[in-house]
Amino acid sequence: MFKPNKNHDEQSMFPVRYEMDYDLREELNAGWAGLFYRKVFSNINELQFASLYHPFKGRSNFPVNILVGMEILKEMFSLTDEQLLARYRFDLAFRYSLGLEDINSKQMAVRTLYYFRASIAELEEQGNDLIKPVFDRFRDILIEELGIKTGLQRSDSVMIGANAKRLNRVMLFHKVLSNLADNVKESGYALSPKCEELLKKDEDGFCYRLTKENYEAKTVEIGEEIYRLLTENVSHIRVRKQKSFRQGLRLLKEQCQIYKSSGITLKPSVEIKASSMQTPVDDEATYREKNGKKNVGYKVNAVETCDPENLMQVITSIVTAPNNTDDAELFRGQLKELKEITDIDTAICDGAYSSKALREECGEDVQLILSAVRGVDLEVIKEKASLAEYIIVKTGEFGTCPGSQAPKSIQNKEDGTVVLRFDHKICNTCNKKGYCLACVSKTQSRLVIDAKRRWMDEFLKVIGTDDGQFLMNLRSAVEGLMGLMKPKYLCGRILFRGLKKINIRMLFRGIGVNFKRYQGYVEGDMRKAGVLSLANQFFTLFRQKFLSLSLNFDNCFFQ
Repeated sequence: MFKPNKNHDEQSMFPVRYEMDYDLREELNAGWAGLFYRKVFSNINELQFASLYHPFKGRSNFPVNILVGMEILKEMFSLTDEQLLARYRFDLAFRYSLGLEDINSKQMAVRTLYYFRASIAELEEQGNDLIKPVFDRFRDILIEELGIKTGLQRSDSVMIGANAKRLNRVMLFHKVLSNLADNVKESGYALSPKCEELLKKDEDGFCYRLTKENYEAKTVEIGEEIYRLLTENVSHIRVRKQKSFRQGLRLLKEQCQIYKSSGITLKPSVEIKASSMQTPVDDEATYREKNGKKNVGYKVNAVETCDPENLMQVITSIVTAPNNTDDAELFRGQLKELKEITDIDTAICDGAYSSKALREECGEDVQLILSAVRGVDLEVIKEKASLAEYIIVKTGEFGTCPGSQAPKSIQNKEDGTVVLRFDHKICNTCNKKGYCLACVSKTQSRLVIDAKRRWMDEFLKVIGTDDGQFLMNLRSAVEGLMGLMKPKYLCGRILFRGLKKINIRMLFRGIGVNFKRYQGYVEGDMRKAGVLSLANQFFTLFRQKFLSLSLNFDNCFFQ
């Protein structure tokens, strides 16, 4: 039965903190614990979690705000569950941050925390957001209280490793067969002698003595046994409902070709998609190779404010997705929401965010500033001509190229793309061919003016100014946020499994990062608050406000 926790608003008669010295008591209240209680814990809306419990039947629930507060503190301090429970039971400051003054009150078993996590994950799977409103509310409180400017925001992503053993192809097939066979036996059905023989050892023991030449044959043999178990038990409802049954079907679909006459053959490795199942213990994890490093797991995309005038920077949005998801596609979904709830007018990202869909989402409302453009060398293209040099200003029509050659043909396509074709023989002898955009090769001279080319031209104009360079320089600091979002244990892997569960952990971590920044602001620690030091802040603002005027300081001094 749901019952909100209001006891923390009422002071107990003999609180433990009043047995402390006055100065210690004031230090406790002014420190992180008192700050967390006032700004985070007291603003958790428990009514949002009422759907987890029956409205009037059963025993009253353990306080939801304490459980949510514990989860935030777990991510904020990078604690294991054992460390979290120990600090909850014996750490006075920890308990004070959760509105508890009596060391004996509200004690709990670790199962209470596990049941709470499972219930939240189940509702999140059904499409009910429970943790995001907690993140959003704390973010909005900080923005309103400190007057944080949200016009300038920057975004980046970081890989999160899955909490699973890396499996090769044979091991993956063997593990799926093992799980399926266990469920078949639990349902009361017998296994064939061949299947029992294959499963005498676990996946590591099975692969230990295999030679490279036998890998494919053994993988096919295991695949045939998985196929046999699936076809034999397709009519058995108890087996068909199991997760292992669905994983067996998925594995064969992704990795095999099945023929009635010749049986199973393996697909070539180049045909296996990055979204294919990597491990049965976390079948939502995907594969991605980045900078020569192989990753299995997820990706977190975070957005934060970056206006130098802010007293602190705040994370405004966090989203988790499979690691093969395009960065620009992730940010596009976040941008839709940010345009409604913040005053974002400039988004600063790296080259991975240069997609057509994101540019269209930005439209005229949001200026997209990139530190690089995918597939384009900015240093080279800066030395090239601009589109303006091909257009007659008065009429807006296409004129001559920088070498004064008129296009021999102009093709207008339905999507708005314009193709200008020039005489390549004239271009080959032109002294401006290295500067001209139309010189593609010795045998081809054409200029394709599409939406990306037009955007690129405007983008180059922006970054060619002092203001543009200033905005580009703001992007690099977001790398520090990526370091904060990455788990500190298991070499960057997360302890939880499943997309929804990991997204919940990242939201808790985001709340923790925002709180630590707020604590840094209160304590006067600007670095902790995510902003520049006073000297650097003054210099940055000086550049923004004065260098953007393009003043010639040499002339100012000597005239």
